[in-house]
Amino acid sequence: MNSTNTKQLGERRLNFKSARSHNYLASALGIVLLVVVQVTFSSPSLKASWNPSTTHTFARNSVARQFQFSSRDEAFCLHWSSADALNRTLQPFDMWWVHHPQWIVVNESDTKFCVEKINHHEADDETQRQVRDFLMFYANQFYSTCQKVYLREMWSSGWGADFLNVQGGLIQATDTLKLPIIFNQPWNYAANKNVWTNGTCNEKDLTCYFLPYQPCGTLSEIRNNTDIELVETLPDGESLQLVDIANERGRNAYLFATRKQWWLRRAMYDFKQQFKSSLEPESDCTVVHVRRSDVVLDQSTRKYFAVEDYVRLIPKERLDDPNNTVFLLTDDANAIEEAHEFFPHIKWKHVNRTRSRGSEGAWEGHTPSGNPALEVIMLLSIFDLASECSAIVYGHSNFADYIIAGRKGWEKYRVDEGKAVFDRSHNTSEVELKKRLDELRREKGIGNVQP
Repeated sequence: MNSTNTKQLGERRLNFKSARSHNYLASALGIVLLVVVQVTFSSPSLKASWNPSTTHTFARNSVARQFQFSSRDEAFCLHWSSADALNRTLQPFDMWWVHHPQWIVVNESDTKFCVEKINHHEADDETQRQVRDFLMFYANQFYSTCQKVYLREMWSSGWGADFLNVQGGLIQATDTLKLPIIFNQPWNYAANKNVWTNGTCNEKDLTCYFLPYQPCGTLSEIRNNTDIELVETLPDGESLQLVDIANERGRNAYLFATRKQWWLRRAMYDFKQQFKSSLEPESDCTVVHVRRSDVVLDQSTRKYFAVEDYVRLIPKERLDDPNNTVFLLTDDANAIEEAHEFFPHIKWKHVNRTRSRGSEGAWEGHTPSGNPALEVIMLLSIFDLASECSAIVYGHSNFADYIIAGRKGWEKYRVDEGKAVFDRSHNTSEVELKKRLDELRREKGIGNVQP
């Protein structure tokens, strides 16, 4: 199937209404499927007998019949182009992938991407557990009845906090409630917070970027349907700590919830290729994550650290290596200028994007460009680009936790190691940092002392 035919078939969004008429059959089938998943992945002797391609016939045929690769188990590739990044509609491949969670994208190039099915009896233990979790999440979301759903508030905070909530909700819905979860909308990464303008899609929620995760309809349809019972519970703060991104189950929930739509994957691919083309060859890189902006505005404030505090923690052999670059990730435009002003000898690289200066972006102003779609494309691309480095210097940050989750074997250095992370006295640290930098400028005779 070429990309032209794929686009023609995919001009409209997913319609799950045909599946909803079978809610009670789906609920019973879902119970059987959950049992099969649990038994299969707990018994080594049964691993080779599990075949989702036959077990999922009901749901797959009802909503993804347009895509004709469902009967094949071998890897395959599809053509794509940069134009696909501009078409934010679900494609037939997206529809198919919703119901084939055991398939992964294994390769992307300028002209095509390829996917393959994870062969669980040949995969390592960690991958087997990921497939098991994916199938359990999928079974609960798509084989449970839509007569009763779990409605959970979308926090619209920072990326890490929002997905901690998503991870906890998905796991709670699957393990405890046995109900499909629906997240409230709008989401501040899909529309500008508070005013909710410039939405990435009409729904202004997770499905603007990621594969549909439930078959029960849009939030407005669900709320307006008196036959649907809404269950709302408050997340348990203690249990959320058990499903964070550093926890394997939490990471699997995150990976399941963030399976990217065709358009988003292509937009990310182009962004990463363009960024890499602007760089000189490098042997390795070190991530420096400087989190500032609104951390001094919280009641339990965090400190503004100088770039110098991060640089001091980079091992000397890395700084001396002319081919080692330092990938500066920050939400503060001042930090970019500070890095180049005080450490011009370091081979810095950073993404050119709109940033606030200090705390001027206000509380949770995480989309300073006013373009949520662009912010998400850059953010997710940064996760991938950072995973190509081998060391990271950082302070307490949920965002940093998601960077670290992107690869194994990091050399990790904490700028706040042994220090009080949350302290109300830190609310003056933005002003104190400015004074410190001005003193350094006087001592070194560089730059302009700020008035």
